[in-house]
Amino acid sequence: MSRKRGFVLPTTLLVMTLLTIMLTAAFTMVSAEYRTTDNSIARARAYALAQAGLQTYYSLTRDVSTKTYDSVRLSLTGGYVDVVARRMRDSTPNSDALWMVRASAAASDAYQSGQVAAQRTITQLASNQIGFPVRAALFAANGLYLHHPGGGSGAVSQPTLNGTDQASCGTGTSITALVYPSGLLTSNSLPLTGHVNGATSALASGAAVVAASRIDWVSLTNGDVVADYTVPGSTPVWNANRIILVNGNYTLTGAQAGTTNPGRGILIVTGNLTLSDVVWYGTILVGGRLVAFNTRFEIWGNVYTGLNIALGQSVSAVGLDSLTRGNNNREIHWNWCQYTPAVASMTALVPLSNAWSNTWATY
Repeated sequence: MSRKRGFVLPTTLLVMTLLTIMLTAAFTMVSAEYRTTDNSIARARAYALAQAGLQTYYSLTRDVSTKTYDSVRLSLTGGYVDVVARRMRDSTPNSDALWMVRASAAASDAYQSGQVAAQRTITQLASNQIGFPVRAALFAANGLYLHHPGGGSGAVSQPTLNGTDQASCGTGTSITALVYPSGLLTSNSLPLTGHVNGATSALASGAAVVAASRIDWVSLTNGDVVADYTVPGSTPVWNANRIILVNGNYTLTGAQAGTTNPGRGILIVTGNLTLSDVVWYGTILVGGRLVAFNTRFEIWGNVYTGLNIALGQSVSAVGLDSLTRGNNNREIHWNWCQYTPAVASMTALVPLSNAWSNTWATY
């Protein structure tokens, strides 16, 4: 009887080979699944980083009013973001400058050998908004009282309120001359015709005027504005295009902001403001009443008064002279070219809605 020999070893080798192949395949599948999951999580984190970097950039105080390009690297938890902003269109009196802001994020998650760090790029269009939203030469939430002091020729040689941009500015763009509460626009002796150059808008109440101005006076008075100078407490440089906050009533004189050395910037007064031979380039916000009787005043920009109405306070009417004698001008005159540099310290890139993309890198 013949004996069959030698089949155990080949069978054992075959089984071991099959088991090795199966284990290798299993490990490969697990590794591929792990890598796929890891990549997916890393991409999601890179996307979140890009979003966080974009919003962080918007929150930074970066003055791009004189730039065409801006960039910054932001180190965040889990990676970093390179944000690059480029100006696509310059500003005009009718529109803000248009910018493209690109945020490229790289996640620092642990990854396997041979893998690269997850990256994601998103973009958004933004407008470079300068200062406060200007819609009128004078927002008088507390109404307006124009005073004709008499004397001289008795004629008004130019309007006290002028919403037409100066011809020398080269824009020719007009805004509303006056926004006021209905029934609170008066003059002591002369008709208002001739004192106002431009459209006027009568709203239902002082609160409606404050709302139309889009000035968040409550936040400003609660400390949300970062002023360069606060009075009392510091001595402002009046002609340096700064933000000056005055707590309480104040009298601004020509010695501080006069003909040869005009005041410039953003002046915020929480109480009443009295003008005395003053020239100002920029914008003035007054919580209480603005008083300018029997004195020269020239404001080349715009003015907001009676904003304390937003705090539930009662405010007396604005008092302005309506007579121009010789060179003693008395006027609030909108001037885009003077206003823009005066409020440049409050410029900010504001994202536009429905102008976001996460596939910019593919174009």
